[in-house]
Amino acid sequence: MGFRCPGLETKGKSHLKPQSLGEGKDNQASFSLEAFQVLKQYEKRVKHLNKEKLEEPSNIIERNSADVPELSTEEIIKVATATSLEYHLQRSDNLSSLCFGCALFVLTSDGVKYVELIQFLIAAAEKVGQQQFDHVSEMLSMCDQMSSATGNPVQRIVYYFTGALRERIDRETGKITPRGLFTISSNVEEAMVSLSPAILECHQRMPFCQIAQLTGIQAIVESAADSKRLHVIDLKIDSGVQWIALMQALTARNDCPTELLKITAFGTTSMSKIQETGKRLAQFAETVNLPFSFNLVMVLNINDLKKESFELEDGEFIAVYSSLFLKNLLAQPNCLESLMRVIRDLRPQIMVITEPEANHNSQAFKDRFVETLLYFSAIFDCLEECMDRSDPSRMGAEGLYLSYAIKNSIAKEGKERTFQCVKIDYWRAYLAEFGMEETELSMTSLYQAIQVVKKFACGSYCTLDMNGKCLITGWKGTPINSLSFGSSGKEIKDMELALLLLASADKIENQQFDNASKSLNLCGFLSSKRGNSVQRVVHYFAKALGERIEREIGVVTLTGMESKGQLLHPEETTVTLNPALIACSLRQPYSQVSQFAGIQAVVERLTSAKKVHFVDLAIRSGGHCIVLMQALANRHESPVELLKITAVGTTSEQKMEEAGVKLSCFAETLSLPFSFKAITIENIKDLKEDMFELSDGEVVAIFSRIMLRTIKPHPGCMESLLGVLRNLNPRVMVITEFEANHCSPIFIDRFLEALFFYSAFYDCLEFNMDPCDPYRMTLEACLGQEIRDIVAAEDDKRMFQHLKIDGWRANFAKFGMVEEELSTSSFYQSELVLQNFASGNLCTLDRNGKCLITGWRGTPILSVSAWRFHQQEQKRKGCPKKY
Repeated sequence: MGFRCPGLETKGKSHLKPQSLGEGKDNQASFSLEAFQVLKQYEKRVKHLNKEKLEEPSNIIERNSADVPELSTEEIIKVATATSLEYHLQRSDNLSSLCFGCALFVLTSDGVKYVELIQFLIAAAEKVGQQQFDHVSEMLSMCDQMSSATGNPVQRIVYYFTGALRERIDRETGKITPRGLFTISSNVEEAMVSLSPAILECHQRMPFCQIAQLTGIQAIVESAADSKRLHVIDLKIDSGVQWIALMQALTARNDCPTELLKITAFGTTSMSKIQETGKRLAQFAETVNLPFSFNLVMVLNINDLKKESFELEDGEFIAVYSSLFLKNLLAQPNCLESLMRVIRDLRPQIMVITEPEANHNSQAFKDRFVETLLYFSAIFDCLEECMDRSDPSRMGAEGLYLSYAIKNSIAKEGKERTFQCVKIDYWRAYLAEFGMEETELSMTSLYQAIQVVKKFACGSYCTLDMNGKCLITGWKGTPINSLSFGSSGKEIKDMELALLLLASADKIENQQFDNASKSLNLCGFLSSKRGNSVQRVVHYFAKALGERIEREIGVVTLTGMESKGQLLHPEETTVTLNPALIACSLRQPYSQVSQFAGIQAVVERLTSAKKVHFVDLAIRSGGHCIVLMQALANRHESPVELLKITAVGTTSEQKMEEAGVKLSCFAETLSLPFSFKAITIENIKDLKEDMFELSDGEVVAIFSRIMLRTIKPHPGCMESLLGVLRNLNPRVMVITEFEANHCSPIFIDRFLEALFFYSAFYDCLEFNMDPCDPYRMTLEACLGQEIRDIVAAEDDKRMFQHLKIDGWRANFAKFGMVEEELSTSSFYQSELVLQNFASGNLCTLDRNGKCLITGWRGTPILSVSAWRFHQQEQKRKGCPKKY
């Protein structure tokens, strides 16, 4: 959809566009350096172009420039780039023309000269892209001679692009190292700060810049029409001139007087410049009697930015303004993600985003060169129309700001590039991941854009187009900037989001599925697996509730849900996620406490055993086994003759074997006699005593970490397992399980218990790990499967059953198991572990009878208990009664 401003028809300019470009071999012609020498002399006519190398003789007849409309800078470059040194020269009695297929371009001799100049520049770029540096040197020298920083736009473009090509050659040949490029970039950025007045002057004279600025302000004014307290967060404030227009608009608003306009400027450098901007804005606000405050948020690293830095207050309308800023973070994806998470947490009612509508990221160098050339040709052409060639502001902006931008695209690669330009479609997809919803441009804002265009004498060349809900501003048809508006949806705090989730669960409990679905859709929009801990919890619980609705109404049966492949076997999941589990376990204090306390309980009961047989029901990476090995290796009063570890599993034998190899290597470094065996069975009922290959004199210790919950749902499996383990006559069986009861037959009770439990889990991850840590996100997705199992499935269809310690006690009593007290040393060991964590003070340690309960902020997470089988004096065959 395109808009042309009424009454602003093009005058005195010819807008020609190449069509149906011919590509046949018969149409090819080539330049030589001799042909370029003709251009150097600025002759009024081009009589012939290296006739010896032209397949068909031709020449150009001069046409009086007064009779032939000149091509604009942009059109000259489009003609040159479209042909790329492949064209015909056609003879006519009274005009010079270039014919590309069926498209005819009537050119003056100057037009021909500049088309050829651009073509020569592109040829040089192609040589640079092919790293033919010896061949390109003379070509660039001639480009230098024919170009100028003070000439017409074509000459200026060639001048700066030639400089960028030279810098690329210097980088490729090692004359400028990446470190040197960093120093140059830093100096340029500092210089650009001092150049702000020149850049500001150019922006005020270029219509597409003013359109983006004033239309954006109009959108903020409309959105905040009923708000008396407005908080604007500017991510790149520069001179702050845009806020003068906002102040004027707010002052003229009589129906809803402004009680306070607060502007918070964000920055990582140039603190003094930003403070000066704040003082100027405060002075202007005083002249119009507008209550005003200015805050500055400075961080050295964007990853250090926090929501609390912005000092939000109740009742504020929050608007985020980002003008040509996000492009600077595309080369630093972690910083961009961190910033967007903070913005999401701010819950702005509107976010105004202006970015270049260009893609200068092609892997092929020549393609990127041409993309950049076309884009900047429109900007140079606009400056030619809007400002004098000798204007010092124009010269300064071109010589530093635009030159730097050109070199950034042409001379640098990868992470060396300080900013990257992408089009609106990319930003739509990216911002959607953070819950930003694109909002429609109002007719009032569009009218504002049209009115801005009319104020410029050159406004007829400025184009307005719509791309979906986004406004694209351009120059003579070339897109320059995109202006889009986003919203985080309804203003809703974390508590309200949690309440919305609870209301959805209550509606499901009462079979109000239509209403529940509407609430869940809103939960899905406001939550995110990339957000804070509350938003992540709501994200996974909302998905689980949605699947429960599908099952309840028969859209998807539980069998159908399983066929989606979303729910893996528990053991397979944990083995597959070993790296994530290890990384997260090492960062969570309650996890480390339970591990060390459990191993301590084992070690204390093996003080005199010379042959130790350690049976592990869930070995995973075997990290806890290393703790055991270290403890046994340090036991000098009664050296261990053999440590045998037997790992039991129903899947992933290869993973268990890999863990065994690593443990064997570690045992060798400790000079600890060691053997490892993996027992893989299809069903836990297939486990038999003789598989463990017990030897005389062995003391058996069994270690089960968060494993029995996966066996409990399957009838007969628990009985079979404990029967086999009983026959092993273990000295101790240490069991760690989740301290939660998610087995209530009443759905809402089970839902609430799971919500409180997993909220503590996610909160601990939030406190101890980076938000974008891939291991954290992987584990959270795994926890999301557990949530789905609890919320969406029922009874025998569930793969997990979580019981509190009292529930396990009742179950174990049926199998003649007797609980043993954890020693004071185990509790002391736990306290020592907590001291190693910055968040250790948030982890709780409690006793429940004889067992240890570890938790987070008072919410129980894990229970660690020690057990033996009653009548342990019953010896197994071939083994002595006493050790």
